[in-house]
Amino acid sequence: MPAFMRALGLLVLFGCATTGRTSPDEARRSLLAAHAQERATHLARDADRIAALASEGFVLVDGGEIRTLSVAEQRAHFERYFARVTFDRWDDLEPPRVWVSADGGWGSVAVRKEVVTRSITDGSVTRTVFAWLETRERTGNGWELRALATTRGPEEPVGR
Repeated sequence: MPAFMRALGLLVLFGCATTGRTSPDEARRSLLAAHAQERATHLARDADRIAALASEGFVLVDGGEIRTLSVAEQRAHFERYFARVTFDRWDDLEPPRVWVSADGGWGSVAVRKEVVTRSITDGSVTRTVFAWLETRERTGNGWELRALATTRGPEEPVGR
């Protein structure tokens, strides 16, 4: 086979292999949409939906520890949390910072968020500022949360 035919074949193969890729701009927009979905899921207090956003074997870095959680463990955590509080606010304090891999398959989002919760039992209101970095992988199920490293400021009682 002549060299130019081999080169043409490689060019066609490369072109076909890249047509399924997502552009970094589209990946960035869809990561921000996943971030908005995470907010809506918290406000709806839907433990099933929020657990479905994460991968099996999700890694959580928090409180000086690294833990690996199953989807079932994440669901149970959020069921307990949502049974205790409602949300007055779950809002970004600044625009999220987004990074996406060149092929659009991986991304990270840095978030600074104000969360104001209201206790279901006594009506007390607490404000906490969080900052975190989440890493997501684009799969057939959308952007699956693979890892989250989180920090939080002190809880501030707001009143009732």
